[in-house]
Amino acid sequence: MDLEKALLRTANPNLQAKTPYTKYFCPLCRAERKFRYKSKLSVMNYAQVIFLSVLLGYLLFPVMKAKVVFMFFIVWMLFETINKFLFRKEIPCPDCGFDATWYKKDVKVARKKVEDFWKQVEAQKRAAEVEQQEQKISVNDFAMRGEEASSEYTQQL
Repeated sequence: MDLEKALLRTANPNLQAKTPYTKYFCPLCRAERKFRYKSKLSVMNYAQVIFLSVLLGYLLFPVMKAKVVFMFFIVWMLFETINKFLFRKEIPCPDCGFDATWYKKDVKVARKKVEDFWKQVEAQKRAAEVEQQEQKISVNDFAMRGEEASSEYTQQL
């Protein structure tokens, strides 16, 4: 775990979950984790499903007639799918790449995913270092051109 990244996460409230349902520590890197979404729909989500189904049913009744009753099931399926997607997206640790769902299914795959995560992090660090070096070279190059131009200008005077 990168200490700077962990400090940034605790210092920047935008990186934290707004209203976490679950708080825990990552078993691999011990970073504090917060889940904003549950694996199942809440009572508020069901209220939203009903409200949206009634609204769509009211708007689509002239076109669909009695078939709007099935709109509830379509909206419900949509809510479930989106909620599952958002929940699964939060599971992998952003600090170390540990994914508890893969650990439950297959430990070897989970280990490989963590190794791939760290390889990707190292590649990003190397790319950032190369970019910084290129910027330094271009700044030095620009400064040298400026010195040459100023000496040429003084020679002309």
